[in-house]
Amino acid sequence: MKPLKEFEYYLEKGIVKKQSPDLSRARDLINESERKLDSLNLILDKIGILDSNANDLIESCYDIKKTMCHPHLKVWVCDRHLFLGCSKIEDK
Repeated sequence: MKPLKEFEYYLEKGIVKKQSPDLSRARDLINESERKLDSLNLILDKIGILDSNANDLIESCYDIKKTMCHPHLKVWVCDRHLFLGCSKIEDK
């Protein structure tokens, strides 16, 4: 397996580009995940975990976690390699 090149190499070659964070989209995703978490907690309080809904509840947990993480991730794909980085959402 050949060694992975530095990210700057891909920037210089024009294979990837930097992009400004979309703060509005990030806030929407965070609000959506909070709404879904409230709904999940309501279901847990009213119905609880049953054999018939356990898989659905696990799937909901996964979706909520994925939605919460998405605004904080930066993903670059180049040369069949995936680069992940975290960013902090800040108001400017």
